[in-house]
Amino acid sequence: MFAYYSSLSLKSISRQKGLSVLIAATLGMGIAACMITYSLINLMSKDPLPNKSDRVYHLQLDNWKLNSAAVLPDLPPEEVTWQDAINIVHAKQAKFQAAHTITWGMVTPSDKNVPPFLGIIRATQGEFFPMFEVPFLYGQGWQNYPLNHVEYVAVLSKATNQRVFGGVNSVGKTLPMLGQLFTVVGVLDEWQPSPKFF
Repeated sequence: MFAYYSSLSLKSISRQKGLSVLIAATLGMGIAACMITYSLINLMSKDPLPNKSDRVYHLQLDNWKLNSAAVLPDLPPEEVTWQDAINIVHAKQAKFQAAHTITWGMVTPSDKNVPPFLGIIRATQGEFFPMFEVPFLYGQGWQNYPLNHVEYVAVLSKATNQRVFGGVNSVGKTLPMLGQLFTVVGVLDEWQPSPKFF
């Protein structure tokens, strides 16, 4: 019986080749869309800090105007002010804490063979690195520096270190950024938390 139905199917496919290809392509696209959606859901629902996600917090302050919310519907602002961030960090209420922000700025390498480029720069405090268990290829963060330390220091991503210094250990070298001269104190290893949470 199975052989009979199989032979009928093959005859039908050979008679209507265009329709058969279209049906197979439709089924293939449906399965592909389903698998892509499943992969995205799996990727975006992962815990990027499984051993400490219950102890790491993103702080928001209820400090908007009395009669108008910062973000509708009645949500607190995503970011805190500079003064609030400094006051919270100086209060030292947690083992590790760090204020951070992201900006863009010109990176002008000292090597004239490397053209200046617009870089993504994260300004933060030293406790950012142990708090998020950031892996280092060379050097370390500046978590041991006092809060009032005013030297310009930087930790480079592996890609930036490759682009500017050819991938060598660049700890101790200087890099002009944002109109200042930064000393490199560390280079990150591959670190792409997923989903990105900071």
